[in-house]
Amino acid sequence: MTPNLTQVNSYHNSNNWEGIVILLRNSTMLIFTEASLSLLLLLSVMTTNIGHAQPSNGTQLWIDPENDVKILFTYSPKNPAIDTPSDLKFSVSNLLTGQHLKNLVAMVVIITGSTGQERSFKFNNIYAPNGDFSVKYLFPDSGMYQVITRINSNNPESTMLASFRVFVTPQTSSLTYIITPVIIIAIIVGSISYFVRTKGKHHLNKRTEVIVLIASISALLSVYFFLSLYAFPNLYVTPPKIRPIPVINSLSLSASVIEIGHSFNLSLSAANNGDSADIQTISVGFPNLTNIDGFVQIRQSDLNQKPLLIKKGEMVGSDYRAENLISARYPSIEAFSRPWHSQVTHHIQLEVKPDSAGRFVILLKSVAFPHLNQFAHYPLTGLRDYQNEFVKVYSILVTKDRK
Repeated sequence: MTPNLTQVNSYHNSNNWEGIVILLRNSTMLIFTEASLSLLLLLSVMTTNIGHAQPSNGTQLWIDPENDVKILFTYSPKNPAIDTPSDLKFSVSNLLTGQHLKNLVAMVVIITGSTGQERSFKFNNIYAPNGDFSVKYLFPDSGMYQVITRINSNNPESTMLASFRVFVTPQTSSLTYIITPVIIIAIIVGSISYFVRTKGKHHLNKRTEVIVLIASISALLSVYFFLSLYAFPNLYVTPPKIRPIPVINSLSLSASVIEIGHSFNLSLSAANNGDSADIQTISVGFPNLTNIDGFVQIRQSDLNQKPLLIKKGEMVGSDYRAENLISARYPSIEAFSRPWHSQVTHHIQLEVKPDSAGRFVILLKSVAFPHLNQFAHYPLTGLRDYQNEFVKVYSILVTKDRK
């Protein structure tokens, strides 16, 4: 269920997956000294929240406990640079046995906001018969890139998500090797000239001193403009926009069949496998009920906000847009955390008492904000509810009282 409008009005985004525009342009070569590049790398590492293990050999590991799958990610060259082809390699295997999964179909999305503008590129329908696949990509700009993959398996049927990070360094221009020695020599000559003049030793004539002074001023101006136009701006590169990836790890029902008048317990856990979310919700809908009061009770919850009760007929948003108001067709409970940090799992337990015999249906979904792409919603496929959002469907059988 989309959260109340007063809570997430500023986080709704009208962009959808099919509307992604591929933007590639030639980027200007940046001139970096070794010191400025090292500082930029250090700042990037300090400000980047990596949501997966990264062993010392450079291989990044993503664990999917729901499907018992691990995904290994590597790339070459080891230090990708702009306008240089890079291989992004993925290997998918069973977490318990280590065997590679067969006959997978994958999608890879590469996202960056390092230039201050949202840019994405997508590879569709990548077939991986033995669990290994790769794509070749030309990074257009330096900065931090997020590499997201969605992997579909038919045996067993499942959908897996994984997110990785790649830092791309700028190519060093040959002009750097010319400017740097010139600046150093000019500063040395200027320092010597100043030393000679202050000591009263006029070893240089007036004309030579003027030339040395002009060269020194030019060198200092070169250093100033170099730091102002190239070095310092790149120390404050716009960080990538946060992209949370909600996922419901598990759901358990205390019974599959109950008699009318009896209750069952619903327990679930959800996590955020991407960047920290401003808000992430867990919505549990009950299309068989007309009212929650007296039929659904919250027994346990470790979320940091009080769950909301959405009544039938209440106005809520749809299509992830606050302006698209729609009347709720059935009641639901919406639990959420604000914020919901990366790699944090929350739990909630409900006691539910159906009010009629038959198949009792439960609709489950999780949404994270900012909602920048389809990965901010769970599940990614399946049945759509009245808000035009995908939901997972669960049910139990309610029988009539045998008495």
